[in-house]
Amino acid sequence: MLLIFYALETEVRPFKRRLQRLKRLELQGCKGWQGSVDGAELVLVATGVGMERAAASARRALELFAPTQPVVSTGVAGALSEELTVGTIVLADRLLCDPPGSNTDSRIVMPAQSRTQSLARALTGAGLSVAVGPTLTVLAALPDGLSKRRARGESGAIAVDMESAAIAREARKKGLDFVYARSVLDAVDDRLPPTRLIDENGNLRPLTATAFLLRHPAMLFKWTPRIVRNMGIATARLAEALEALARCRT
Repeated sequence: MLLIFYALETEVRPFKRRLQRLKRLELQGCKGWQGSVDGAELVLVATGVGMERAAASARRALELFAPTQPVVSTGVAGALSEELTVGTIVLADRLLCDPPGSNTDSRIVMPAQSRTQSLARALTGAGLSVAVGPTLTVLAALPDGLSKRRARGESGAIAVDMESAAIAREARKKGLDFVYARSVLDAVDDRLPPTRLIDENGNLRPLTATAFLLRHPAMLFKWTPRIVRNMGIATARLAEALEALARCRT
């Protein structure tokens, strides 16, 4: 069984369409989906946004299921490197946490480099653009180029998300290997909508969003088309990557 963690439903929606025997998962606090790819059994667990939620979801799932290695953290990520474009699949060779010690170790060494490189070759062979390097898990989103470039300079990471280091720590407690496979949603200089518009489950806060757009109506036309387009590209590439990864496990 391959255990895959994701934050938001929209991140795995295209991948779900590729699964056989798809069924909804709701078991002792774990929510998500179950299915298979060419006989490989998969469990997809929704964590919600942020390290605290991700750690709690990972603990529950790792108690309930008996995954074969590795445990996978997936979804979208922000680019910290100018070389990464929307839809690039990022494989981490190590995870960093900012600030150090926040719900996880400050540095998590990934499985042997040979495994990471073999996964990169498999995904490249599937026609995907792949980048391998360190990634950063943060407590709050990095909304603009200034914050992303600062994080890049301080950490050396090539991409950023808000859950993976916490999931990796829980997997390591169980003696399980871990794979970070995420798709780039926003390039370095892409601005994200203010984080206050989104709740901890990734849903839009209607009243807050309405008030913001009444004050900044131009933002609706500036952000919405780009985010929708980028999400479509990123999640389509991610579906291809996860299917290839699942087939590597059969």
